[in-house]
Amino acid sequence: LFSRIGIAVLLLLPLGFLMGMPFPLGIRTVAKRSHAIVPWVWGVNGGTSVLASVLATAVSINSGFRVAQFIGVAGYSLALIVCLFFTHERYMEAGEAA
Repeated sequence: LFSRIGIAVLLLLPLGFLMGMPFPLGIRTVAKRSHAIVPWVWGVNGGTSVLASVLATAVSINSGFRVAQFIGVAGYSLALIVCLFFTHERYMEAGEAA
């Protein structure tokens, strides 16, 4: 039992870390632009988390787990692209100011 738990932790730890990074990076980017919008971002994250868990279950039941996985990967990829875009835009603005 303990070896199974250890293997599960070792397999899930990198995935959990990588999937957990877009939100904190996004919060950091949003906070640098405007602190007033940070509570809204937290609210949107909470709402979409609840909605996504229900939709993932429905998609898995109706279309299969692979489709649900693909949609999840697409969502996290989109979050990464948006984060990279805003980070790149911030660096471009900093370069123009200098």
